[in-house]
Amino acid sequence: MGTAHLLVIEECPDGIFLYRYGTHGEFAGDTWHMNVDDAKHQASFEYGDLVQEWIDVPADVEDVVTFGLQRS
Repeated sequence: MGTAHLLVIEECPDGIFLYRYGTHGEFAGDTWHMNVDDAKHQASFEYGDLVQEWIDVPADVEDVVTFGLQRS
C-alpha cells in the first residue's frame, strides 16, 4: 500500500473503519475498530504528530475523499 495523505474514519453497522488515502485519492489501506476512539488511537500510533485535527464531514458531502483532499 502507498503512503497515506488523508485519513477517514467511517462508522458502519459492522464497526468503525479507518481508511487511508494517498495524495491523489488512491486507496492506501484500512483497519477495523470497535469504536471511534480506537480508530483515532491507531491513527496516532501509525502517524504520530502528523495527525491533525479531526474534521466532521457535512452530511451533504457525497465524496468524502475529494472533500478531505481539498481541505489539505
